[in-house]
Amino acid sequence: MEFLELKNANYGYSKSFHLSNVSFSVSKGTLTGIIGPNGSGKSTLLKGITGEIPVLHHQVFLKGKDISCFSENERAKEIAVVIQATEPLNMTVEEYVLMGRIPYRKRYQLFETDKDFEIAGKYMKLTDTYHLRGKNFSTLSGGEQQLATIAKALTQEPSLLLLDEPTSHLDISHQVQILNLIRELTHNLGLTVIMVIHDLNLASEYCDYLVLMNKGTLYKNGSPNEVLNFKNIEEVFNTVVITQENPLSKKPSVFLVSNKVLTDSSKNKYK
Repeated sequence: MEFLELKNANYGYSKSFHLSNVSFSVSKGTLTGIIGPNGSGKSTLLKGITGEIPVLHHQVFLKGKDISCFSENERAKEIAVVIQATEPLNMTVEEYVLMGRIPYRKRYQLFETDKDFEIAGKYMKLTDTYHLRGKNFSTLSGGEQQLATIAKALTQEPSLLLLDEPTSHLDISHQVQILNLIRELTHNLGLTVIMVIHDLNLASEYCDYLVLMNKGTLYKNGSPNEVLNFKNIEEVFNTVVITQENPLSKKPSVFLVSNKVLTDSSKNKYK
C-alpha cells in the first residue's frame, strides 16, 4: 500500500479550471516535487490533497483511507500545509508556532500545555528559529518567516507535509537552507513531503520524485532523470533548453538558451 495515492482524480473550480484523470502514488518518507508552467494545475493539485477543494469519493487516499472521509480535525493532524505568508502577524514567533498545536486541544482548553511548549521548542530548534521565539513574526525576514512557518507545520506532527513554493522570493542561501531542511525531514525523520516548486534545477537536485503538470493533466511522473529531459521540458514549457548530468549528484541540470544564441548558432551552421 502506497502512503498517498491519487486514482484518476478529477477536481477543480466549478466554472473554470479543472484537473483531469490525475493518477500517481507517493511512498512514505520521500520528497515529491510538483512542477510545470504557470496555470498548469500545480497549486490546484495540492489543494485537492489538502481537502481545500472537494474531491470525489475514491480518488485520493492517504494511508489507504479515502481522504474525503477524514474529519477536519483528523485531516489537520495528518496533513500540514505551508504557504507563502501574505499578511503581517502581530504575534511572537513562539505564539505563531504554537498555533500548530490547535488540532490537539481538548474541549474547553484555553491554554497550551507543557507538552505543547516542548514540541514547539523542538521544532523551532530543528528549523533554527528558536533564538527568534520572542520576536514579532512580522519583523522577520522572508527566509526567517518561511522557516517559522515550517516549524509551525511540524508542530502539528503531521505524517504529510505540503508546501506551496517554499523557496519563492528567497535568495539562494535561504533556498538551500530550506531545501536542505526539507531533505532532512524526509531522510532522517521519515516525513513525507510534497512541494510545488518552480525552479527545475532545485527540483531535480532535491526531489526523489517529480510530477510534471501541463494544462490540468499529468504529463509525466517519475524520478528527476526520467522527467527532466529536454524533450519533456521543451514540450511543456515551450522553451528551448539543454539538459546535462550534474557531475556530483548525477541528477539532470537544465540550461536555458537565449534567442541570440539560437540565432547565432543557426547563422554559423549555414556558413
